[in-house]
Amino acid sequence: MRYSEKALKEVLKKHDVPNATIATWKHRGRIPDKYLKNSIEEVSDEQTRKLTKAISDKRINRTSLGIDSMKSRDAARGKSRFLVNEYEEHILALKKLTQDLIKLSKTETGIRSMIEDNRIKRFLLFGRLISNRSYRPFYNLSDEELKTSASSMNDLANWIEKALS
Repeated sequence: MRYSEKALKEVLKKHDVPNATIATWKHRGRIPDKYLKNSIEEVSDEQTRKLTKAISDKRINRTSLGIDSMKSRDAARGKSRFLVNEYEEHILALKKLTQDLIKLSKTETGIRSMIEDNRIKRFLLFGRLISNRSYRPFYNLSDEELKTSASSMNDLANWIEKALS
């Protein structure tokens, strides 16, 4: 945003900004957007609890979803909170994962593609199916194994939805 005294007053109400930084902003003619957006605000304890519960499942690969595992552990202990924009990104990623789990669990090719998806920890979700990967390729899955896989995918999707609600 362009530098103005009005915008500077808003920033100073919310943040403790050193005089040297104010001088730099004035010289550059702009104030960084992160100081003026509402995304600096932290989410409530209830929202933090919902998110940490949803990502606490060990079958979810938090790093592939862009979730900092250290920050999520700190948030679970109450030592940290997520910012609003982080929270919205994580919720969106979890909802997308849930939709994909439900949609892909209906077809054989969908299950096979989900086995290769890095957003889940495939060894925990599909366990025995891929434990001997070199001996049992994915294209040799029996009907029973496909049903079991679809069931575990739906269980994870239901877990995420329940945690977020």
